[in-house]
Amino acid sequence: MASLILFRFHAEFGLCAERLKLLRTLNPETPIHCMYGGPPSESATAAKALASLVEGIYAVPASNAHWKKMHQDLTLARWFTDVRSVDCTTSRQFAPVGFGRAWERFRGASTAI
Repeated sequence: MASLILFRFHAEFGLCAERLKLLRTLNPETPIHCMYGGPPSESATAAKALASLVEGIYAVPASNAHWKKMHQDLTLARWFTDVRSVDCTTSRQFAPVGFGRAWERFRGASTAI
């Protein structure tokens, strides 16, 4: 099964870099991808700041910040539709809650939905 970590962020690129380094240390074998939901004008800056730390960065294709915040489920569905190369993902926000070895939380859980 192909698995990855999806790190969602919208600002604070320096802080995000530190969080990504921590995730990489705790999950060295798991690919990490990013979903950027901040202003489109900053997407190139975000990519430049974090590209060396992750396997891919996806910019949410919507310009309305309020819409992106209110419809995170739809942005995740759009990302999954566009990427289509994973069977399982765990999503992390840039806040440190829930950091650790990502897949240990799902040990023993059924993969069937």
